[in-house]
Amino acid sequence: MKTKQYFWIILIISSLAISLSSCKEEDVYDYDSIEPIIFDITGDMVATAHGNEAYPFTYSVPQRGGSSYVWIVGGKGGGEVVQDETYPSIAYITFNHSSVPTSAVVTVIETTCGGKVSEPFSKEIELLGFCPYNMGEYVGNYYGTQPGDHAPLVKFEAVDGLNIIRAYDLAYFINLGGEEWTEGDGSCLIEFGCGDIVTIPPQWIGDSNYPDSYGIYGNGTVDPETKKISLDYVICYGWKGSSGVDYAEISTVLTKDGKKLSSNVITNSKH
Repeated sequence: MKTKQYFWIILIISSLAISLSSCKEEDVYDYDSIEPIIFDITGDMVATAHGNEAYPFTYSVPQRGGSSYVWIVGGKGGGEVVQDETYPSIAYITFNHSSVPTSAVVTVIETTCGGKVSEPFSKEIELLGFCPYNMGEYVGNYYGTQPGDHAPLVKFEAVDGLNIIRAYDLAYFINLGGEEWTEGDGSCLIEFGCGDIVTIPPQWIGDSNYPDSYGIYGNGTVDPETKKISLDYVICYGWKGSSGVDYAEISTVLTKDGKKLSSNVITNSKH
């Protein structure tokens, strides 16, 4: 019993000693000895010039205790900066809207607690042009020209984000082959861009009980008046994060809430 009491007494004394030592070191810390140097800015080096403050891009440098930071956006693109309230080494930047590709320069300057100011550190950011689409107009059901490859009825659903929509059952043939999704649901995100271009970025769509892992990528066009979407896309199996084995190449024209188009039903299966 006494041994346990001695143990706790020693532990408490040790903790107090460490705490006092730490406070003493903090009190005598020489901030004047710090030479502020910024080596890099972390964040998206390719961003979108959408001009929407609800979807800023995040940039940061390592936070140094006691330092303050100034963030500046210049260059052709320009933009607005909102600094993180807790960590001033983090900035949320919205680049000005541009429908054509441009660029901006992000600059950060550090001032230490001792008053020393770093050399400005800058990085050029490539900005993609942005043409806004009202994605709510594209929500709904679409008939396509390849039922059997995709579902007889492809559903488009709204998601959070700009010029993005979620499509369900573009890989419907997997279900027809007797497989079921064990993770994911076979849906994918489609991006709308300037020039009425649509893109299916490479992405995982789900794992099946075969078992196998599937992904998708592709591109196409959209008619803003009729909402008709033409797609050429590839379904891959053995998906490994960003790529897999090309399996099914599918071309279709999707018509929103339109008359069902006749087509031969084609069922793909690797089994």
